[in-house]
Amino acid sequence: MTALMKMPPTDNLYKFIAITGVILVLAPWFILLPEYRAVSARSYDLRREDVALRADVKRENVRLEAVLKRAAELDARRDRLTPAERAEADRIRADSLQQLAGGELQVKVAQESLQAEEIDALTTDLDKLLNVGGWTSATGIILAGIGFQLWYRRVQRYEDQAITETRRHKE
Repeated sequence: MTALMKMPPTDNLYKFIAITGVILVLAPWFILLPEYRAVSARSYDLRREDVALRADVKRENVRLEAVLKRAAELDARRDRLTPAERAEADRIRADSLQQLAGGELQVKVAQESLQAEEIDALTTDLDKLLNVGGWTSATGIILAGIGFQLWYRRVQRYEDQAITETRRHKE
């Protein structure tokens, strides 16, 4: 029998399994890492915007409370107010009611809520990306180990022995 006939047909299969495993180890990090970075950057941007919105909402609440407090003080003294002070009290009340009716504060609170939901969704996406990458790499490590081990045990070891015997016969 020739050496070519002794060679099992599974030699390429073992190499294919091993190389596929190596590709599975590396591919997720070349494919998923840029996506992970983009999602992570978007998440940080949203968190910065969320902090700014929270500060705006807090500032608006403080301002609105001060306006309402001033209006309540003026209402308590309404009988003793001059016509100019009554006009100011009415203007303050109208401004505060307009702010409440205009919904600026509610819009900011709703935006903050939506951004918090988007941050949660992005965090979940990041976790999924890392899990997929990790599991794919783990599968690749196992496949590469199995493929290289099968290739060495069933093919390469015998080729090495054949080469060693050929050298001995030449000497």
